[in-house]
Amino acid sequence: MREQNHEPVILKEAPGTLDGMFDYLNLQEGLGRHRELLAQAARENISHEEFLKRLLSQEVSAKFTRQVDSRLAQAKFPFIKTLEQYDWNHPTAIPKAKILAALELNFLSNREGFVFISDHGLGKTHLAIAIGHKAVQAGVRTYFTKAIEMVNHLSAAQADHSTEKAMRVYTRPALLIIDEVGRLSIDQKQGEHIFNVIDARYERGSTIL
Repeated sequence: MREQNHEPVILKEAPGTLDGMFDYLNLQEGLGRHRELLAQAARENISHEEFLKRLLSQEVSAKFTRQVDSRLAQAKFPFIKTLEQYDWNHPTAIPKAKILAALELNFLSNREGFVFISDHGLGKTHLAIAIGHKAVQAGVRTYFTKAIEMVNHLSAAQADHSTEKAMRVYTRPALLIIDEVGRLSIDQKQGEHIFNVIDARYERGSTIL
């Protein structure tokens, strides 16, 4: 047998200082704040458990913020809208109670959805994004797309035999928002694409149209 030559594996010694340990574990908040928290603990004479809780809460908060930022990027919102920015006096009629209930996000657990129907300019996209933004902040994987962009994507995927991969973009998120469905002049093939997405998500995820 021919002898194989392998590069030797060199294991570095684990760091022995607090700074080194925080850096090694990639606990950047702890690395930056542990001395401040140690001094605070000494002044306030807090327990070891309370000190550890304060230290880890910084890491948890930072990690959650990073995750929300990542989900927001993945959601592909064209802009961020919240319910606080919505003008309730503008629409002539709107089921405000239902919108407020939707922001509780209970419909996600039941894999239910919403269809917003109104004339142009009354805030359908605003409300849909506001709900989606709240979902992202709650840790829900969300994706926003315009109907025309979705059907064009699926049509192209069908042409190059990558439909299954393309469909995962629209079936994996717990919440899918499809905007401007009413503006799309749907032919039979486009209608099939929309139907296939809705059908694939039935009882598996929530959809807002």
